[in-house]
Amino acid sequence: RGPWSCDDSIPQYRGMPGPGSGSGWVGEQGAWGGGVRGIVGEERDVRELLACIEVCPEEWSNRLMVTELWVHEKLRRQGIGHRLMSLAKKQAALEKRRAIILETQSCNTAAISFYEHEGFRLIGFDSCCYSNNDISKKEVRIDMGYFLE
Repeated sequence: RGPWSCDDSIPQYRGMPGPGSGSGWVGEQGAWGGGVRGIVGEERDVRELLACIEVCPEEWSNRLMVTELWVHEKLRRQGIGHRLMSLAKKQAALEKRRAIILETQSCNTAAISFYEHEGFRLIGFDSCCYSNNDISKKEVRIDMGYFLE
């Protein structure tokens, strides 16, 4: 059993009882060691995704790619994003990956700041990823990496 378990200490939202109770962690392992982990809250029989991270391996380069990291606005700045990213770092170490990579947009300064705080640094950019006018739209793809070796 790897770090993608329901026992990791992510604070529960509004008294969520945790795994096995109808709210708390959800997730599944992907076929190649990647997977999705998230926090789901349940209130008045309505389930709501509150936070998630998705990773997948990039086998040819021995890197783990974070394809999604999201925390609901009402839960931001409470350490949940950090703990989700810690799970990705544990998974990468467990799989003996050399790096974790992700992409964000140049206009998403909050995400860039968060990733830098997590130890990621700029490794590249793509000035025509979203359109042929990304630079003039001030939305350039930024590639960031965290190195385990």
